[in-house]
Amino acid sequence: MEVAAYLRWMVSDYFRGRVLEFTTDDGAETYEVTAGVPQGSVLGPILWNVMYDRILRLELPKYAKIVGFADDIAITMVAKHLDLVEFYSNETIRLGRAALTELGLQTADQKTEVLLVTSRKVRETITLSIGDHYISSAPCIRYLGVHIDARLRFEEHLRIVSHEANRVADALLGLMPNIGGPRSSRRRLYASVVDSILLYGAPAWSESAKKQTYARQAASIHRRACLRVIYGFCSISHEVTYVLVSIQQLTLLIDERLRLYLRRLENVESEERAKTIEEWQAQRTRSRKGRWTHRLIPNIFPWID
Repeated sequence: MEVAAYLRWMVSDYFRGRVLEFTTDDGAETYEVTAGVPQGSVLGPILWNVMYDRILRLELPKYAKIVGFADDIAITMVAKHLDLVEFYSNETIRLGRAALTELGLQTADQKTEVLLVTSRKVRETITLSIGDHYISSAPCIRYLGVHIDARLRFEEHLRIVSHEANRVADALLGLMPNIGGPRSSRRRLYASVVDSILLYGAPAWSESAKKQTYARQAASIHRRACLRVIYGFCSISHEVTYVLVSIQQLTLLIDERLRLYLRRLENVESEERAKTIEEWQAQRTRSRKGRWTHRLIPNIFPWID
């Protein structure tokens, strides 16, 4: 890999004297670490970047692109005709596998997934050759925790995360009864677990969520968790619930995640949160619901502070 000798010595020295200590049924054990990716050190991702640099710099066919994250590699291909998609995809896969082999790495060919994204009404499929395997395109695949479908509608993703968030919410709601139970700060922590599940990958599917039934289902689950934070019942309106709990509606949080992603190279968390609260305040002013609460709490800013 044409790495300077002193750098190789430095990395090699990092693996000397490293011992993993762990407990077993037979007592304490130790294991000398001499290879692998160092955990808990900035050296880990640096070595991954060095290893994959050759892959990401490959000369690829026209319209092909390789995206890498950790040990996952995704190949994207844009073409008008299916035969061109198959041909150039197979060539890109061949180049990628050859480069990985030169680095001493092997691909899990049988775990490869193929997705054909198209706007045509009739569902079409392609079959790619990956080593000794032939993989046909699926209607939906899971990549880095996000379920991507052939129409990029993210219906399956919203359905799955709603189901998962509902399951977690049911378990957590048992810890947050309407009478008694943990204090408000701990309840907010429990509710944030549901938010983390629902909002994962939001910048990718934020636009689709505005017109999906499963998005409304996700918002309902989010509201259930918020109600338990304030010891509330389902008879409390949506607007009042979010004001009392000082948590924004799910749609506002989704939009905020998208804006943060678009400005990810800037330090704008406080600025974007202020925009979210301003939009929340504007919605409260326009809404005809929860007017008594609006009369008591006309300005949301000092309330949530």
